[in-house]
Amino acid sequence: PADVEGQTVLIAGGGAVAAGVARFARALAMHTIGVARDASSPADCDEAHATEHFDALLPRAQWLVLVAGDAPVLDARRIALLPCGAQVVSVADANSFDVAALSDALQNGQVTSAYLAGVAADSPLRALPNVMFA
Repeated sequence: PADVEGQTVLIAGGGAVAAGVARFARALAMHTIGVARDASSPADCDEAHATEHFDALLPRAQWLVLVAGDAPVLDARRIALLPCGAQVVSVADANSFDVAALSDALQNGQVTSAYLAGVAADSPLRALPNVMFA
C-alpha cells in the first residue's frame, strides 16, 4: 500500500486491543477514529464515536480495523461505503464480516487487501492472492 502517513484508520470495537491498534497507527502518523458502544473507547484515538456513527464514518477510512465482538458486522452495504481501494483488517472472529461480500470486494477492487484472523480453512477467502491470514 501507499505510505500510511496521513491516512485514516477506523477502529471498530473497544478495549485494550483497540487502544493498542490506535497507539500503533498514531506512531505511524495515521489519523485514528475509534467507534465502540462506549464513545470514549477505544482510548488513544484522535476521534471517538459511538457505534451508531459507524456507517457515516466508513467513507473516511482508508483502513478499517475490526477489533472485537462489539464491532458492527461488515456486510456488502457497508463495504460499498468504504472508499475504493480500502484495506480491511480483522482481529475479531470471522462473524465480524460477510465472507461472500468481502470476497467480492477483494476481487473487484473495492477493497485492495485484507488481513484476517479466525477464517476457516475452507473459506473462499483463502484462494485470493490479496488476503493474508493470522
